[in-house]
Order: sequence, then structure tokens, then C-alpha cells
Amino acid sequence: MKKHYTPPPVSECKLDRFSMFCVLCVIIVASVWLMTRPSKTGEGAQTTSPTPVAKTVSSPSGQKVHALETAYFREKAKVPEIWWLSDLPLNPEDGAFVQKMMDREKLVKNTLDRFRKVSPLAEQIHTKFGTFAVSVFLRGNASITIGQAHQIKQAGVEICFVAKKQAGTLEKSINAPSSLYWRSDWGMFVNAVEVPYSVFAGLLYHELGHGIRHPVSLTGKGYFTPDSSEYVAEEIEMHRLETLVFNEASGGIFEKTIAEIMLRNPKALHVTEVMAGVTLDDLGKLDRSIGADKAGLETSQLLFAHYMIAIGTAYSDLKSLGIMEQISMFRWLNREVFDVPVKM
Repeated sequence: MKKHYTPPPVSECKLDRFSMFCVLCVIIVASVWLMTRPSKTGEGAQTTSPTPVAKTVSSPSGQKVHALETAYFREKAKVPEIWWLSDLPLNPEDGAFVQKMMDREKLVKNTLDRFRKVSPLAEQIHTKFGTFAVSVFLRGNASITIGQAHQIKQAGVEICFVAKKQAGTLEKSINAPSSLYWRSDWGMFVNAVEVPYSVFAGLLYHELGHGIRHPVSLTGKGYFTPDSSEYVAEEIEMHRLETLVFNEASGGIFEKTIAEIMLRNPKALHVTEVMAGVTLDDLGKLDRSIGADKAGLETSQLLFAHYMIAIGTAYSDLKSLGIMEQISMFRWLNREVFDVPVKM
């Protein structure tokens, strides 16, 4: 159960948030929600392995894709990450901080409205999560939620941003799998890093799609284990949704570029051969189609995984492959590429 508190600048004390709202009328209220959540691993991330283990690539195609990943990451590591929130303010009612959070709230709302028509699942996401609360991670199981009292009470989901200073602490405490993921005992988590709008839109819909499949509960139970076919099938479903959003945002250029890459090797007997033929120039075209050519490493790690999966699902559609073949493709990527450490 959530307990509502508002912290003063130095120490914490109980406060009737609704009474504050009545007194201050439309003045923004900042409240800390201390939640009795179990400590657990992040779920619904863009990749399935939170901590890569020491593995080596076994196949020639895997070696080529892993080499491409390494080259891509090295280039992206040269681009500095821009955090729009570096640390928490001493006073949660600080005007500049509240404005930043309100800007994020507007961004989420506009994004949900704009891409709701790309698929029935997107429409379902918009309907279920049309009301939401934005928050910033505090510590442990606590977050500071920004908004008017009645909006917070009626929120269908909490979208929790993580400031730069708190990101390392959170990652260690719950073994966070990536910079953006869904937790079925909390809601959506996203690092407070500036990302291109199209990318944010795709990632937002991807993670809230997990929220449709696994609604927030006090126990957070019911999520599939990462090694299960059900888990992989759901990831494929959400990456397909992400592709639809990217394509809509790019005016059709994203899927056109994917098709050009896929069809360049018409004699390929397996999707791994198609992936092995992808070049840095191809990745650059995909980046530019969604405005991600200046994205930093953190965002690009998510994008590389998606690009490969998008190529794989497009090939599966072309060859009329079933879900089990797609699951096999996803596991190959994890085993041969995503789970193998990248030497920067």
C-alpha cells in the first residue's frame, strides 16, 4: 500500500496532501510515495540480460554482428549523454524542478495521444494509461510524485524518472537491466537522459505494452522468467510495436530502410545471414530516420538491439516464419551478441 508524505528540505514529516491542495488551490504539490514493494529485478527491459556474463561468439554470423555492435558503440561513446535531471532538489517544491517534471508530463501525454492509432495494442495502452503520474526516484522503494492531488490519486500508472546521481544506486539495488524498463510491482522506470522524441515515443509504448500484459500489483508476481518462450514472445510483440511507432514518427522511412537492408541479400538462407550483412552505414541511416544520429551510448545500446530485432521480425514476415522461429532468432541474438561483453 502506498503511504503519502511530503518532505521538507531537511527532514521528513507526515502531511495531509489533500488539505495542502485545498489550501494552495492549483499550486503544484510534490509528494513522496513510500511504497511497500519487494526488492526485485527490473522487468520488461529492452534486452534480457541485466549483467553480461563472460561469453564468446561461436558462429561466423554472430562474430560479424558482434563486431558491428562494438564499432557502433565505440562511435556512440564519443557523444556525451545529456541528463535533464542530474540530482534531486533539496526542496521538491522548487519551481525549476517542478517545471521540469511538468514538461515531462506534457511530453508523455502528447506522445500517448500522437501514436495511439498505430495498432490496437497502442490504442489499448492509450486508454489504460491515459491518466498517469510522473515521479522521480528518491531511494529504496520511495519516489517523489509531482502533480495536483486529484491527478495523483486517479493515476493509472506511475512513470518514474531517475536522476543521474540516483541512477547508479538504483541499478545496484534492483539489478536494473537497462536505462528504461517496466516493473510490475511499481510502474515504468526511465533514466532522466535526453533522447530524440521519436526514440522516446517508441520506448514509451514498448514499456507500457509490458504494463498492459503485466499490470502493477503489490506482489509484482506473474512476470515470465527471461529464459521462457513466453517472455521472448512478449519482447518480440513489444519490439514490433516499437517499430510501428518509429515508422510513424519517421513518416515511413524507418520500415523502408529496414526493408532495404533485409532485401539486399535475397539469397540469404537464414536471418542470421541478413544480420551479418548489416553495416555501420545502415545503422546510420536507421539512426537518421528517427533523429538518433546524435544519440549517446546509453540510448544507442537500446537502439542497436531494436534494429537487429526489427530486421529479424521483418525477415520472419517475408518468409512467413512462425513465432517459434522468431523466438529462436531472438535467443540467437541474445546468445551471440547481446550477452557477449563489448570491449570499448
